[in-house]
Amino acid sequence: MGKLGMGFNFHSVDRDQAMLLPVSMRDWLPDDHLVWFVLDAVERVDMTHFSKAYRRDGRGGRAHGPHTMVALLLYAYTQSVFSSRQIEKRCVEDVAFRVICGAQAPNHTTIARFRSRHETALREVFIASLVLCAHVGLATVGTVALDGTKIKAQASGHATVNEERLAQKAAEWGINTVALDAITEGVETQVDALLVQAQNADTTERDHDDHNPGVLRGRADREARFDQAKKLIAAKKQRDFDEYEAKLTARKEREAATGRAAGGRVKHPLERKNPPKYKANLSDPDSSPMKVVQGFVQGYNAQAWANTDQVILSVDVVTQGHDAYLLAPMLDRLHSDLAAAGITDTPRVLLADAGYCMEKDLALAARTYPAVDVFVSATTGREPSIASRGPIPRHASLVQRMRRKVGTKSGREQYRKRRWMIEPVFARIKHNAGFTRFSRRGLTAVTSEFQLLAAAQNIKTAFKQHLAKRSPATA
Repeated sequence: MGKLGMGFNFHSVDRDQAMLLPVSMRDWLPDDHLVWFVLDAVERVDMTHFSKAYRRDGRGGRAHGPHTMVALLLYAYTQSVFSSRQIEKRCVEDVAFRVICGAQAPNHTTIARFRSRHETALREVFIASLVLCAHVGLATVGTVALDGTKIKAQASGHATVNEERLAQKAAEWGINTVALDAITEGVETQVDALLVQAQNADTTERDHDDHNPGVLRGRADREARFDQAKKLIAAKKQRDFDEYEAKLTARKEREAATGRAAGGRVKHPLERKNPPKYKANLSDPDSSPMKVVQGFVQGYNAQAWANTDQVILSVDVVTQGHDAYLLAPMLDRLHSDLAAAGITDTPRVLLADAGYCMEKDLALAARTYPAVDVFVSATTGREPSIASRGPIPRHASLVQRMRRKVGTKSGREQYRKRRWMIEPVFARIKHNAGFTRFSRRGLTAVTSEFQLLAAAQNIKTAFKQHLAKRSPATA
């Protein structure tokens, strides 16, 4: 292809130029860029829990500071970048990421290790996002809404096994099931010792499976996951057996109190017509099969509170696929997170869908938080409805009373707010941000990741409010 003729007024490009960017990083991005807002937000994070993991004697290799790593993760999640490898790539190619890390790009291993090492401490990032939202006037808690969404785990449904298949896998993998408990308790210590041996071995030995650090780490992780699955199945079975024993005890107490033998009998779980199937997933034993619109997914149930400004006030992740019996514990979680953020206001109106409408939870919420006016949809359930008008029967259950309450004109007006308060929050997370699968495994890890994701969403909401206040009023 021939060169263009003379006469064109194009910008000249010299790719051998020594410096393409301004000398100061402050000049790389405009003052109203999200990066500066994120860096300011991270300054509000209590780094005490992060700093405990680092040496104070000045020895060892230099580490990327927790302020830098937290800001990097937080900004990455605002940009829908969740993979450690993708974050590493952005630190080289994206100016905003380079500003955060000071042009000293951490590799993906460092990023992944930081997330894993500070799972519990990352909750402080979410609390800091609440503090920031309160600072810009978005953390009102007069009316709050609760909902949950299913998010896929980093696991395949095909990895879900029963006890029989678990034993077959143990034989295939050469796992000693008798000594597994003892192995798992000290797995990290053992692996670290083997890694040291591998590093001190000569090259020929190091390449052998028995001395390869990667192989050793993978083997230990596999054994740990197997042990976790084994214990989970045993716990599920024990829970059913305990319930069976509790029913027998209650039956005997009723017979002793009435002096009459109870009819029928309490069946053992394994004697039922459809006995329970005790299963666990070997990829991520904490995850569970959960029903969604498209069928079933292997995943987690992510719970969140939101206010009228669609700020996420509190989050948690559970392993059960339904929302039953989560209202009361999520209320406790909400008050804990608000207190941690220094927000003294308390919710006055609570909105939740029918999945949370359980007699036990309604009673507990009424006792623990009597000042909160609860509106929970009671459209489902076996209990018949009571009359929509007139005095409420004395024998009416809390579910029946709630159905009547939400069915009134004022109740419908209050409950209608729930949809535009909480559902857009999950829409932004799953559809806008594209977060449809956790990148990490284990309940603690995915809870930490969801807290970081919620913090990123709050930061973006606060940033928009910040820009709106800075912009001049338009006619």
